[in-house]
Amino acid sequence: YFTPGSRVEARGGSLSGDGGSIEISGHENLVFGGEVDAGAPAGRLGTVYFDPPELYVIDDVAGTGEHDGSLPDLTGVPGSNANQVSWGAIDALANNANVILEGDTLVQVENVTGVAGGGITEDNLVKLDFNSGGSLTLRSPGGEVKFMDQADTIRTEGGQIIVDAF
Repeated sequence: YFTPGSRVEARGGSLSGDGGSIEISGHENLVFGGEVDAGAPAGRLGTVYFDPPELYVIDDVAGTGEHDGSLPDLTGVPGSNANQVSWGAIDALANNANVILEGDTLVQVENVTGVAGGGITEDNLVKLDFNSGGSLTLRSPGGEVKFMDQADTIRTEGGQIIVDAF
């Protein structure tokens, strides 16, 4: 359980060095409500990795998803829609880390309708501010990565997108 107001940093130095790796995980439930910074002013971004059993990516601003704090707050039981992270929370991490969202059995991207707004989402389009060269990975090693609307597009404004289901 990582409470709101908590902070984890794995930053590179101001003159050299790459950002580090941060993993936030849980056996069945995962709660994350703090801040993460794996940035590197003079090097490559580090990685923040979230891995609940199931994960649902919703179209909403940071802090307004069912269990979304200022950053992803992934709470719940496998099989429920409670392990949610919003596009707003993912975008808030974009310039501080490469983001890996892994659900052991499922990563489901809910329909994008523009609810997050603010230049993050519009109908069928997600625009993430990975202008520091970061990346977004959606991964499910024991199941599937599912898009509820096949017309949805994710654009990283300069970063890489990786989708893995194996």
